Amino acid sequence: MKRVKIAAGLCFADYGHIGSQVMAATEAGVDYIHAEAADQYVLPDHPLLGGPQAVAGIRPCTELPIEMHCYIRECNEKFIDLTADAGANRIILPFEYFVGGAPLAHLIIRSRQRGMQFGLMLDCISPASFMEEAIYWVDRIHVVTHDIDEAIRMGTKIILLAGEPATVRDIFFIDQDYPRERDSLEFKTAYSKIIKKFKTSYLAKRSVF
Repeated sequence: MKRVKIAAGLCFADYGHIGSQVMAATEAGVDYIHAEAADQYVLPDHPLLGGPQAVAGIRPCTELPIEMHCYIRECNEKFIDLTADAGANRIILPFEYFVGGAPLAHLIIRSRQRGMQFGLMLDCISPASFMEEAIYWVDRIHVVTHDIDEAIRMGTKIILLAGEPATVRDIFFIDQDYPRERDSLEFKTAYSKIIKKFKTSYLAKRSVF
């Protein structure tokens, strides 16, 4: 039976106390640490967020794997090396900015040479056909969803977490054919079931997806 793995994301961490927060997440039993790096364009709400310096700062605070999810439009060998030197175990890049053969292959090879796994990020508007180019090259396909609607459109399983530290409270299986239409009865039924559970049982407990 596959076990659900939980990552502690640092996007909204208190960077003044990020070391102690990473240690607390480690002690709580998360499986790995999810750090971010952002330029001023791909993630405009969080410009210049995180990066290799943040990874280097938290590396002494945990023995867990650290992955760095990059919201960036450009990447080169130097950035890969900085990320590896900081102590990251995996780097994840947004697929739409790096699709296209040789440049992507070069970044994957360099990451492997430096001992890091390599992942690509998709969101709800990324054509799934794009992954035909790289799906067999990478270690992780990172799918970003921003709400229940997108999760139902894209996923086969939605996991609801609650509590401090967070634990799995409910798992909803989405057994629908693709593409999924928001106006279909199946879609509306799944949405209603999940949002009702969220509002009535977990909203007051600071639930997260």
